[in-house]
Amino acid sequence: MQRPINFKKKIIASAIATYALAGFSGVVLAQDGSVEEVVVTGIKGSLQRAMDVKREAVGVVDAISAEDIGKMPDANLAESLQRIPGVSIDRVNGEGSKVTVRGLAGDYNLVTLNSRQMPASSFGTSRSFDFANLASEGISGVQVYKSGRADVQSGGMGALINITTPRPLSSPGLKAVVGAKAVKDESSVMEDDLTPEVSGLFSNTFADDTIGIALTGSYQERNSGDRNANVGGWFSHTKDGGDWAGVPDSEKPSGDRAYAIPVNIGYSVTEVNRKRLNGQFTLQYQPVEQLTVTADYLYVQQETETNRFSSGMWFTRASGVDVEWSDTNPAYPVSYTENTGWHELDNSLNYNLAESNLKSAGLNAKWDATDNLTVEFDGHNSTSFSGPNGKWGNGNTFNMGVFDNYRANVDFTGDFPILNVGYQDGRTGAIPDVSRAQLTNNVFRVQLQDSSVDEYQLKGTYTFDDSFIDNIKAGVGTNEITNHYFNLGVQAQNQGSWNGVQGANGIGDIPTSYWKIDQFSKYFDNGATGNSGFQNNFIHGNWNDLLAIGAELYGTDGGDCPRAYCTSYDPTKANDGFADQSTIETSDFAYLQASFKQDIAGMPANLAVGVRYETTDVESSSYLSTYTPYIRWNGGNEYALLPSGSNDETTYGDYSKTLPNVDFDIALTDDVKARASFSKTIARPNYNDIKGGFVWNTAPRIAMGEASAGNPDLDPLESTNYDISAEWYYADASYVSLGVFKKDVVDFIGTDKLPLPNSGFHTPVNGPRWKAAVAAVGTDLLAIQNYILQNYPASVNPATGHIFALAEDPILPFEVNSPVNNKDASLDGVELALQHTFGESGFGFQANATKVDSDTEYDNLSKATQFAIFGLSDSANFIGFYDKDGLQVRIAYNWRDSFLASIGDSAGSNPVYTEEYGQVDASVSYDFTDNLTVSLEALNLTDETMRQYSRHENLVRNYWETGARYNLGVRYSF
Repeated sequence: MQRPINFKKKIIASAIATYALAGFSGVVLAQDGSVEEVVVTGIKGSLQRAMDVKREAVGVVDAISAEDIGKMPDANLAESLQRIPGVSIDRVNGEGSKVTVRGLAGDYNLVTLNSRQMPASSFGTSRSFDFANLASEGISGVQVYKSGRADVQSGGMGALINITTPRPLSSPGLKAVVGAKAVKDESSVMEDDLTPEVSGLFSNTFADDTIGIALTGSYQERNSGDRNANVGGWFSHTKDGGDWAGVPDSEKPSGDRAYAIPVNIGYSVTEVNRKRLNGQFTLQYQPVEQLTVTADYLYVQQETETNRFSSGMWFTRASGVDVEWSDTNPAYPVSYTENTGWHELDNSLNYNLAESNLKSAGLNAKWDATDNLTVEFDGHNSTSFSGPNGKWGNGNTFNMGVFDNYRANVDFTGDFPILNVGYQDGRTGAIPDVSRAQLTNNVFRVQLQDSSVDEYQLKGTYTFDDSFIDNIKAGVGTNEITNHYFNLGVQAQNQGSWNGVQGANGIGDIPTSYWKIDQFSKYFDNGATGNSGFQNNFIHGNWNDLLAIGAELYGTDGGDCPRAYCTSYDPTKANDGFADQSTIETSDFAYLQASFKQDIAGMPANLAVGVRYETTDVESSSYLSTYTPYIRWNGGNEYALLPSGSNDETTYGDYSKTLPNVDFDIALTDDVKARASFSKTIARPNYNDIKGGFVWNTAPRIAMGEASAGNPDLDPLESTNYDISAEWYYADASYVSLGVFKKDVVDFIGTDKLPLPNSGFHTPVNGPRWKAAVAAVGTDLLAIQNYILQNYPASVNPATGHIFALAEDPILPFEVNSPVNNKDASLDGVELALQHTFGESGFGFQANATKVDSDTEYDNLSKATQFAIFGLSDSANFIGFYDKDGLQVRIAYNWRDSFLASIGDSAGSNPVYTEEYGQVDASVSYDFTDNLTVSLEALNLTDETMRQYSRHENLVRNYWETGARYNLGVRYSF
């Protein structure tokens, strides 16, 4: 689309300087001295502006530009970013959440908003920014800096991702846009209603374009969810080690192969109702042509309501285990059966209310002191909060058990594990038998995080005339980042000790009318849930009804908030974990960067050389639970530490870093550019690693307890980066690029296990009473427990069967897990990108692929402590589009190869891999008039599922079904 616009000559210079953000693709002087602006909008205009950013940038930069003001190409910024070479995303509820760049996950990347660092938005530990917080309607563009530069923020070892918002003086005049969408999200299986999205943008300038105001706002409601099959963990056994639970020798696989058996099996249905409000206000004032002052404010609020019901079985690994093994190494159970012993069909009900907000207020003053010198001051305060939204907290669970003599079998041959349950004694009644249901356990948990960033920068640029030195940039600044994390859990084990059927205690306490029988086949699309052998039935109930009767029957402390039946901020009530931790990082920095322009053999070349120096001080304070010296034996293999109060502790750390960068590019022809870059970048340790104080595992095992301790004196991870690339801009909005990169990373963070033989905690195990019991009844745990109960009543609780350690009992040794800088790794990769438009036909496409590798690889046949890089994977994208005569059509395919997501499950240090995943998205829009556009978007059009596994693809960890999402929208521009 082209249209002539006349405007005052005095803003020509600023228009040329800012055309990429304002949506201009060129300005030419008309014969009458006015300016004719050629504006290319829509998909092609967006691609042209993003290409121009890449072409003119210093270093390796990719970009996304809005197709038009207030119109990003995707409904979510993370989903837009995944189209950039080397960028992959993690999804939550089918929506893009966090980004991985060149194989480095979200914690290793830094997100800034208008070049300002934003606070963390993940509970407690991560530095990752959640892109689901920001509506795309208020964003004008995103730049991804893949190579380090002295004049941008540090902390993005993988990349720095800068989000930009509209500035009214960059695009003078009145602009107003309103939009509305109706959303149908098929990942929701309990809510059929359409949900609304509304957005608006207003921008105008006044007083001869010296004052500008921009206001954007959006409101979204979304119902989403997932269906999940889950194995909580795998007890793995290899030649060099094994977990504590295994199978009898007669059931082990042949050939001394590694193998694993499941901890449990479960199925769940989750529903999430989200409300998100975004608002931005920008005020600009240009009292004289040389000075521009910008004040802005961002507000984001999200409220979520999560309902989840689940059912599954914990395996006992008692006698009667029957396993049919695969012929692979490691071996997986083709069929796993437990024939005898009491089992629990565990049914869970979760109801959580949470809220989060992000607030950012900033002030920027940019002064063109002379024709050559520009000075800029920028300061902001940004805060974020995530926590409960209501009385019941944001981590609440009711467990409802049905104990019986079951025979259980799981088929692990397919992507979806299939559980079959029958009665071992031959009964043919209903499973589960609702008359035997009981409320076994409940947990109420408060998790909250407060984060803030106070940041101030003073920077200047001096541009030279008629010199091979193009410019010199220098700056100083400081920022203080505060992260506060609070966690408190209150748990009640309502009936006894989970040792099996508990008689009349609990069974029948709650009338059967409170329980609802349901079937998973109503919710899952997987055909396995409809098979006659699948354990399809499960029970759940109404949250408020169970809450009321549970508190009446089992609550203590009285009042309208009985102990263990609502959330609490009182540390004295915590019995399932407590932490109150704050970390303050104060960084001061200075940088200097010089840019040179010179022809080499007639070819224009650019060289930028810079260095950034930073010092950081870390202060970490903790207020953590303390425990009595006497461990309680609940029964079986269940032991517990008993809270006795809390204490304060503060620890410190510091480091300094020098980060150089050298960027060179040369125009080999008018259309071909070659680049080479060298830089050093850092990523700071996550908050969990630098927290202070000891956190004791409150459920130690029979032979060893565990604790964790942070290390505020950790160094940041440091990457030395090398990039070489070539770009050919061969036609309008068309180019091809090929690049290779290498990252040598030092000071990755691993874990040291430090022995703590004198933990101070006494254990009943192998004490005088225990030895007397073994001499009398042997080594069976239940027999030992009963012997101590009968013969030592003074040290037991007869009502619960709990046995308490005494002063004469031995000390239980502990292992302390503490983070250390002890790992180095190298990554290398290739990025290929192709963008092509077919002349004036309206057709075009984008395609890119990234291949990335590392010198580290996790050995699935070893239980030894290992190091590996999370998130490392190949990726590829293809986007085809048509944009002509008001019709826009886009279809996009995004693919990411399998990758190591984490190490650790409920059974121990086992790897968790995310399986390769590809998704098709599509959109179509039509401009009925110059002002009115109607659009239809479809995400995950082919209804793909996601899956995770452990040491073998059939050792399934998670299988998720979500669904497609459809948005029908209308947009009007004034």
